[in-house]
Amino acid sequence: MINEQDLIQELSKAIEDSDFNIDSNVDNTENWDSLGQLSILATLAKLTGGKSDSIPEIALAQSMRDLLDVLRNQGLVE
Repeated sequence: MINEQDLIQELSKAIEDSDFNIDSNVDNTENWDSLGQLSILATLAKLTGGKSDSIPEIALAQSMRDLLDVLRNQGLVE
């Protein structure tokens, strides 16, 4: 299980945005485009051992807060 801060750090690397944080979303994060979304999904799959791949809501998340909510509900983030 990964913690919130580590998750944010890994996703920041995935989309190559050093300003990525808890308030990041598709509207205020330049690199969170379709390719950025794929990078986020791939990173989540790696961090969760593939468990995130079976959560349909993950692909619909449009903010870091949405991602955290979904992952916490599934017991994947502490």
